[in-house]
Amino acid sequence: KVDVCSTGVIFFELLFGKRPFGHGKTQETLLKEAVANGSPFALVIPAAPKTAVSTDAKQFMTRLLTEDREQRPDVIEAYYDAYIRPTNKTGRGSTAGAANTAPGGGTS
Repeated sequence: KVDVCSTGVIFFELLFGKRPFGHGKTQETLLKEAVANGSPFALVIPAAPKTAVSTDAKQFMTRLLTEDREQRPDVIEAYYDAYIRPTNKTGRGSTAGAANTAPGGGTS
């Protein structure tokens, strides 16, 4: 589930052009702030990015960056997320021809 979180970080950076946690801060500073506050990092999604970001994309990213590892999707769950594999057969993420193929070539 760590890889899924890392994917969420990369996805966030691609969409918003900055890190989701502590943009412009060192890891040492982030850790000190988290310890001082007694709480983990809070995910804040920018309200008005330079380009339009769909609500579905924001929700998917939020799921990937869920702090609680038990609540975060695993790789297979993320792969089959409705944002990545919408149920319709048109447009982005069409599953035509690969509907039941899991990562690594297996079938579901």
